Amino acid sequence: MSRIKKKVTITLKSDLCTASGFSYAGVVDTDVMFDENGMPYISGRRLKGCMKEAAVTYLGFSDERIKDIFGESDQQFTNSIQISNAFPESYNYINWSVIKNESKFKKYINEEDLIEMYTSVRGQTALTQEQIADENSLRFIRVINHYDPLNLDELRFECEVYLDENDLEDFENICKATRNIGSNRNRGLGSVKIEVNDFVSEGVNKKELIDKDELPDSEKVTLKYVVENIEPLMLSTTKNSISEDYISGTMVLGALATIYLRNNSVDANFERLFLNGETEFSNLTLAKKGNKWEKYYPAPLYINKLKKTNKLINTLVEDKTFSNDSEDEKYEIKGGNIPKKLKTHYVYTSDEKNYSVKEVGKEIFYHHSKHGKNKENKEGILYFLDAVEAGQYFAGEIIVKKDLVPIILELLSNDLQFGKSKTAQYGRCVLADKILCEEYKDKITDFSIKSGDKVVVTLLSDGIFMDDSGNYVTDIERVTSIVARDVSEDGLKLSEEDTSFLETKIVTGYNSKWGRRKVDKPAIKAGSAFVFKAEKDIQEIFCKVGEFNSEGFGKYKIAKLDDMVYRITEEKQKDTVEMKYDEYTKQIISEMLVKDWYRTKLAEKYNRKNEIKIGNSSLGRFTLMLQEAVEENKENEKDIFRNLDDRVASIKNNSTRREIEEFLDKEFGKDHCDENAVINTLIGSKDTDDNIYKLLLDIYDSREDKVNEALYKKWNVYLQRLLTEEKYKKAIGKER
Repeated sequence: MSRIKKKVTITLKSDLCTASGFSYAGVVDTDVMFDENGMPYISGRRLKGCMKEAAVTYLGFSDERIKDIFGESDQQFTNSIQISNAFPESYNYINWSVIKNESKFKKYINEEDLIEMYTSVRGQTALTQEQIADENSLRFIRVINHYDPLNLDELRFECEVYLDENDLEDFENICKATRNIGSNRNRGLGSVKIEVNDFVSEGVNKKELIDKDELPDSEKVTLKYVVENIEPLMLSTTKNSISEDYISGTMVLGALATIYLRNNSVDANFERLFLNGETEFSNLTLAKKGNKWEKYYPAPLYINKLKKTNKLINTLVEDKTFSNDSEDEKYEIKGGNIPKKLKTHYVYTSDEKNYSVKEVGKEIFYHHSKHGKNKENKEGILYFLDAVEAGQYFAGEIIVKKDLVPIILELLSNDLQFGKSKTAQYGRCVLADKILCEEYKDKITDFSIKSGDKVVVTLLSDGIFMDDSGNYVTDIERVTSIVARDVSEDGLKLSEEDTSFLETKIVTGYNSKWGRRKVDKPAIKAGSAFVFKAEKDIQEIFCKVGEFNSEGFGKYKIAKLDDMVYRITEEKQKDTVEMKYDEYTKQIISEMLVKDWYRTKLAEKYNRKNEIKIGNSSLGRFTLMLQEAVEENKENEKDIFRNLDDRVASIKNNSTRREIEEFLDKEFGKDHCDENAVINTLIGSKDTDDNIYKLLLDIYDSREDKVNEALYKKWNVYLQRLLTEEKYKKAIGKER
């Protein structure tokens, strides 16, 4: 059975609400799903559920066929369909780094603006038997708009699907049968057309994954690689609803083994890669790209942050530079300025004096299960998952024999699936950069220990330790004895003059073949530190401690205590981003800048006296004329104004007609169909310091005609808000 990759296109035929489970009291009772950038999306999990419902309801598939196509819990291999989250088709072409990191845009562009661009809020009430609004039943629901704000076509979402080739025909029929998704499907929302297309992609060039000239002349090599999680991750912990914040080496091993077995049997290479411990897989932990990729590790327990001043300190050493100046006082532990551990944080350092601190982004997702039961024993439960946020980078290593490198490269070139719920919405990762290949060294060669030196051994990953009888141990005496032996065989003894830091945890996992959780193992937590004193000169220092090294356990770093300092400098580093303006990025930035430009114009006029001296009913009629003109002429802004002028000219009351005509001429100039004349009237004096207009000129390469064209497209939105503002100002005036 061969697996194929297809692209699914979802075209909106009405507004859509992909309920997220979140609400904002008094503002939005049912919200849509959107990512960290503010872009709305359809979760793969909801999409898969709607397709499964259509397959049963409309196509009458049997339970067995449903299981074949969609899978079931506790499957050993995911041969069922895997559906990614669906984003607007322009999403992957937008340079989000520019939008989020370019300083000149930050004042004007934010997540809320993008949400407002793609969505709108509707109000609805329940009706009584007498067909009148029920008291206290007003609710607000946010919907994704039917039309794309960038091109005014029906909004299209795209997602990737992996499936068995034999299931393709049935899957295509299921997509055709799935015509409604999301909330309020029986109230006009969620009408869609779903199509299956071939996936066109350049793909991963396997020849470029690694530079063959860089392969070292050694029997074993270390492959260093970075992945990006395209989807959120739910990584197993002792708490089912909360994800771990790193990808364990065990998960990496399992993911690559699954890919291998799709096209191969359990052969000699499989044994060498995944069973006999010959190949080692490290944890994938948080990474950041500077001049090179920097891998972060769990914060050592001795690196603390002072509660009030937020200064970083190393609690293993004393402050020997203290004086009475104000900066020194920030490092003093007094008056509640106590050290706090950097729980859940990761750090990067090259010299033990300067640290960069980061935290893994997390996001809560709500889901509804029709098959579970709540406390009242009723079917259908709402539950949440606290997952690792998508769009982050994780770095790790694979230590492998040189002759097996081509197989590892072949496996890594695939989409990688980690954690739970891999068939929909969660788990997908891809390589983020080329793989770096280095000679493997089983000993630390750039560090020497002399007799009397004090050294600090800090666990970079969890450590699992066993005594000679095969029992797991976590008590400090036996663990320190094992660590000292594994680091240097002999010559190290726990320093009684200094404090070591140890924390324990339970390591868990899931075995898909058994369909059960693995046996829990007690472990020493990453970040724990042992302070040893050398009783003699030590020449050989080994790289790993404890057991299960092939699954990422027992990695450590070693440093001399004398090289550490009390005061830690926290480096505020920024990710390296490419400031490239492609067409879609220009459109997104332009849309939000134009909205802010008109918002500024409205603010300038807010405190003026009423300029439309007509009654509320006539004002309401004018507003209705504008709405009708917009609805009938969506594709041409000039036709909207022409249509509106014709409607205004049809007003029989001369004074009302004249008042509206004068108002339009004053706001937009005499020629309403000349975009340059309209915008120049709105701008006013050319000497005005208009920062937004200057940014728009920057986006459009100093072409005023292009800027004016972009601004002209939104004149009707500005006029609508201006009329609404006038209406409320009149209402407030009456109350006063």
